[in-house]
Amino acid sequence: MSIRSFVKPVAVGAAMLMLASSFAATAASAESISQPLQVAAKQELSGVMGTVTLPDDIISQDVNVYAVLTSADYAWDARIAGTYDAASGTFNIQGLADGEYHIVAWVGDGGAVDQKTVTVAGADVQGVQLSIPRVGMLNGYIKLPSRFFDDECAQTDWKKGDACFTVEVKNTDTGQVWDRTIWHGMQEWGTQYVDEDGYTPAGNYLVTLNTTDPATKAQKSRSWSISLRSGELRQFDLVLNVDTFTDISSSAFKTEIQWLADQGVTTGYSKGDGTAEYRPTAQTTRDAFVEFLYRAAGQPSVDTSVASPFNDVGWENEHYRAILWAYQSGLVKGWDDGGFHPYQSIQRDAVATILKRYAEYLDVDIEQDAAAAFSDISTSEHADNIRWLAATGITTGYADGTFKPLQPVTRDAIAAFLYRLNQKSHS
Repeated sequence: MSIRSFVKPVAVGAAMLMLASSFAATAASAESISQPLQVAAKQELSGVMGTVTLPDDIISQDVNVYAVLTSADYAWDARIAGTYDAASGTFNIQGLADGEYHIVAWVGDGGAVDQKTVTVAGADVQGVQLSIPRVGMLNGYIKLPSRFFDDECAQTDWKKGDACFTVEVKNTDTGQVWDRTIWHGMQEWGTQYVDEDGYTPAGNYLVTLNTTDPATKAQKSRSWSISLRSGELRQFDLVLNVDTFTDISSSAFKTEIQWLADQGVTTGYSKGDGTAEYRPTAQTTRDAFVEFLYRAAGQPSVDTSVASPFNDVGWENEHYRAILWAYQSGLVKGWDDGGFHPYQSIQRDAVATILKRYAEYLDVDIEQDAAAAFSDISTSEHADNIRWLAATGITTGYADGTFKPLQPVTRDAIAAFLYRLNQKSHS
């Protein structure tokens, strides 16, 4: 098709009319541009400020605050996080458009919550007072391999469990049973939701973890007896070894290592296929050692309201509760520099002293025989405790008559020490 076919003849008069109309339209456009644009005023954002009052037994650094529109039904993606200053006990939430909000404060380690409803209308809202209640609660982590939390174990009920595991809590004083106890992404359990009042009564509880392994389809369960004081926030990890160790068959302490796993003291390093490594010849760090003791002792209550006694240990250390318990129980004292040195390998002389204190903590009387005369401990500050360790039969030393006090302790030796201490305590 040619360009000519698009051109239509226009009469001169008509052309002049069109031209005039064009000029008029252009003038109108120019006039409209010269007028100020009518733009909607941008809404100013406001804030909500106030205080959070805490019970004595809650760690103030673990307080979280947020605002959420009442119409959003507490949806995670609708929450606007605020900041909390532990020193002053104050909070500040900024960036709020006008509307009605729930202002919520909650404590991460206990789940205790308080909230107020406020209306933001073009100005900051100040003086909001939140008070965290002192509630009793059991909670903790579920120590299972990561495959128990993947897609194959898709949760069927966010409070009850999934296809791979469930947690049941029974009050052995009343016989009441709760099985809706899984929360926080399925890797934690707790009794926050067990009754309408939001707390767990004081008493004695039997907690049972039931599992079906997604890799082997094997079923396994373990139960723990836990006592809860009135208003106590008791954290208790459910540690269940579901894997078979593949690297202990040639270990001289195979029996002791397997016993340690059966007691829920260790799960080793999972390989994801129903097997795990214990790594018997690897050195044991100081924090891992006290974690072994803490689990072997039944994970006793820990006073977490106090500050860390060591300048190199805080909540970020996965064994913080165990270290705090060991200090409060008199098992460890730390170093002169104020640190615990958690990631340093623990030496055999230090293990002797801590195990001696651990036996005293358990209040067990272990029969003693004549101590071995080790040739290399006379100058050790731990000499008396090393002799006790030998007299009880918990250690036999080396064939050359030495104890090697400064040598790091391997993981298989830790298993042997704890196994023998347990056997001697119950003999």
